[in-house]
Amino acid sequence: MFLSCFTLGIIACGANEPVAKTQPAVSYPTTSQQTQTKDAASCESLFVNAKEVEANEYFYKLRNEALDEPYWRDTYWFKADNGKVAKNGPRMIWVYEAALDVALNYAPLGVKEGSFVEFEGRQLLWDNYLAFKQSLCNAYYEEDTKRRMIINLEILFDYEIDEFHASNWPIAFEYIETGPQVITPVTPPGLEYYTKYIAGGGVMVTAGSDMPDAALLAARESILYMTSARPEFRQILQDNEVRIGLFIETADDLPEFTDTNEEGGFAMGAPDSLMTAGGLWQCYDGNENRGGNTVIHELVHTMNHIVFESINEIYFYERIYDIALASIQNGIFYTGFDQNLPDGQKQDMTNFIGEFWAISVEGYIMDGGPAYKNSHYSHEWIQENDPDLYDLIIRYFPTEKWNYSEKCR
Repeated sequence: MFLSCFTLGIIACGANEPVAKTQPAVSYPTTSQQTQTKDAASCESLFVNAKEVEANEYFYKLRNEALDEPYWRDTYWFKADNGKVAKNGPRMIWVYEAALDVALNYAPLGVKEGSFVEFEGRQLLWDNYLAFKQSLCNAYYEEDTKRRMIINLEILFDYEIDEFHASNWPIAFEYIETGPQVITPVTPPGLEYYTKYIAGGGVMVTAGSDMPDAALLAARESILYMTSARPEFRQILQDNEVRIGLFIETADDLPEFTDTNEEGGFAMGAPDSLMTAGGLWQCYDGNENRGGNTVIHELVHTMNHIVFESINEIYFYERIYDIALASIQNGIFYTGFDQNLPDGQKQDMTNFIGEFWAISVEGYIMDGGPAYKNSHYSHEWIQENDPDLYDLIIRYFPTEKWNYSEKCR
């Protein structure tokens, strides 16, 4: 089984290198009825005490304190002796708090609406700055999500804008509570590939015409079960427009991705457009898949990125890597799995640490026994063999039994 290499880490890619180009002005409002905009007077009063400083000084401070520093804050990282790291931590909260601190105390001087600022070989568009500032105000007053503010902040600096980025698809799918029924969605421009849609538990699931309806229904059932112990997570997932794109062969079946041979899936981080998963890697009537389930696996990662980061779940971040290291070193956690890693990379402790939570919770959720996993394959096994992990799992996930694997026994 291949597992996603797009997991608990965020790796910055050349954000500080000067590149001479002008980014188009792109704000990130979507068609979502959840999105609200705080009135201008309230936003002006929020930032009324900001001290004006030279524009370049302001933007350097904003980028350095709200992007560079939080992206590389290593408070909860695991660091291997070879220098590699497994990253973790509430980055969404860190970015928001730093951006708010800068905007409350400073403002760029002498820039006119509709113009741009020359900044380290780039032209930062004033309209993009205004979109960021409005979304920061919206997040402060809880009219919109911190995720949207982060997307707008990255757009402003052309920071981490890659094929995964949500700004490539500025109109999002609407969340529609479908019940156990696959429907034909109204697709945003460019995403007409998706002809099937279902939603539940705060998460949308979309797929192309070649995906069996049963796969979408199975994904929804997993989401409902996984969020049943903490139903408040469902609204967080919905507000942050979490969507799963199911594919048949590899992730580049989907329009949001190109040139990837990922067979399992990718998690969704705060700035990403969606989460992906192999739709046939599920157990449902007519598809007797014994093994991993990438819908469950990548949703565990996604809940870390979206939910735990949103609520600043320090309890999780302070414990998970210590539990993982103890389980691996004591020979409890099976490390013989394969990952789809970039060429030249070999699995080491950082990969095992980074995948420990998702693999273990995946086995816990399926609860199917050794036919499905080599370790951590049932509620009882984890409780007996890895009790600290079990206590952490049941903080977020249900203890009630589910019939997932009964369909494939």
